[in-house]
Amino acid sequence: MQQKIVYAGVHATSFAQAAQDLEQLADLRVGAKQVERLTEQIGRERLEQRDTAVENFRRRQLVEREGVANPGRVVPQVVMVSVDGGRLQIRERDEPPGTVDSHWRESKVAVLETLNSLS
Repeated sequence: MQQKIVYAGVHATSFAQAAQDLEQLADLRVGAKQVERLTEQIGRERLEQRDTAVENFRRRQLVEREGVANPGRVVPQVVMVSVDGGRLQIRERDEPPGTVDSHWRESKVAVLETLNSLS
């Protein structure tokens, strides 16, 4: 029942509307104030859970967080990251150039390069 009340409280345009929805759809007679209190209480609990999870995540070392670092891999002395983007015009495959139905898209390109000394 609590789950239904909170669901209605979150999705309705107002707590009064949520109370009306619950009465019509679930035969639950719950006051708007009760819907408000319960919805806000559960909302606060979820925010606390989220904040705790974020804080626990931030406290972990980077290798633990990402889980992709390979301790046995040789670390290059120099790396370079290049990022670029632009816009290009797209049209359907069989349409001729200048067709009204064309539209613009963004392209995003990134390169990660490692450099090694020849000596």
